[in-house]
Amino acid sequence: MKILLVGSFEHPMYAPAFESGFKALGNEVVTVKYDDYLYGSGTINALLTRVQNRIHIGYRLSAYNNDIIKKAEALKADFVFLYRCYCIWPSTVKKLKKKGFFVFTYNNDDPFSGTPNLGFYRNFHRILRLTDVNYVYRKKNIADYESVGAKNIKVLLPYYIEKNNFREDCEDTIPVAFLGHFENDGRDKYIKALVDANIPVTVFNGSEWENAPLYEDIKACVKPGKRGKEYNHTINECLITIVFLSKLNSDTYTRRCFEIPATQTLMLSEYTDDLNEMYPSDECAVYFRNEDEIVKKCK
Repeated sequence: MKILLVGSFEHPMYAPAFESGFKALGNEVVTVKYDDYLYGSGTINALLTRVQNRIHIGYRLSAYNNDIIKKAEALKADFVFLYRCYCIWPSTVKKLKKKGFFVFTYNNDDPFSGTPNLGFYRNFHRILRLTDVNYVYRKKNIADYESVGAKNIKVLLPYYIEKNNFREDCEDTIPVAFLGHFENDGRDKYIKALVDANIPVTVFNGSEWENAPLYEDIKACVKPGKRGKEYNHTINECLITIVFLSKLNSDTYTRRCFEIPATQTLMLSEYTDDLNEMYPSDECAVYFRNEDEIVKKCK
């Protein structure tokens, strides 16, 4: 098959993962990378990029949308796959449909969370009713998509990338760790509970955690973030790796829930029915529901 893959190539787990997967299945893939339509270096260009990324206006978007149509036509694509495409105009999707192309969408964040604001997703909401298949990251979004007229909605679970997430032969030098962003949902209280219980815990992704209300109480255990090969290696060095679930996105699982088991490191996660169904409690993973439980389970 011939596939036009459009969207964010910023991280390897975004559109690049789909590109590799499509090609591994023997498909021909042509890409339109949103990252190529940002502005150059310099203060003014940086400001223009921020405006384009946040409110989706800018002259570069005209080239972006036009190139999507041109490349779909040149490829004679069997379908167009849109990954995290907030800057695609509804008129672009209408033109693709008029020309006979099948259009699929997928978005890993919750586009109905109101974060950063509902206007951020305005284009995305409008194209959902125009596309042929809409993949969602979480079950909760099925009803959300239906509310704006989307059809043919399917859950597409998060995943790990085999070449990036795997078991390494190394010593477990880190007793307990969380590798991830800060979100003001109480996760800093869990870290403080571990610190107060004298459990040696490390939080990787330091700069974001400086915004935590309890930062002063936990800053001794906050370290710089890990990316790429260092991310996988650090998980392998852990005895226990913690999973917090994004409340902004209404997550009942996250990509980390697949990356950690791939390393065979013990996963200690907030409990959800979805996770327990995939990883039965105390067989394939360990769960906590409150601060007392996370301390007891770590011990």
